[in-house]
Amino acid sequence: MFGRKKKDDTYFAELCVDQDPQLVSRIRAALEKDGVWKESVEWRMASWTDMSVKPMEDKNGRKWFEVRVSCDHEFMCHAPTVERAAQWVWLYQKMIMKLLYQLGWPSWISLTEHPDTGDIHKHAASKSKPEA
Repeated sequence: MFGRKKKDDTYFAELCVDQDPQLVSRIRAALEKDGVWKESVEWRMASWTDMSVKPMEDKNGRKWFEVRVSCDHEFMCHAPTVERAAQWVWLYQKMIMKLLYQLGWPSWISLTEHPDTGDIHKHAASKSKPEA
């Protein structure tokens, strides 16, 4: 199932190709001014993604940037530079969108059924049924 990287295994790298060119400068400016960068983006009606980058130090005294991105999912990592932190912010934001559109929200009852309304997620439903 898991193993060595294949030559054509570029899915996540491709999600970063169109990274917002102003993201690094926005993060850097907020870090200098406020000590933390936070941004919330509504990318779909009533779907907000909260993002943050803040400096931190590990137990060995190494300086990192803590990256957090959440919207029903929560992704977090430590990056050594602002540039690398911005790349992970962008990737996590894109992953959340792709996961919703391909698998639905984690809070759903199943791959296809919304817990509150019983609505069927059409894309996921079509992918989960074997073709006849």
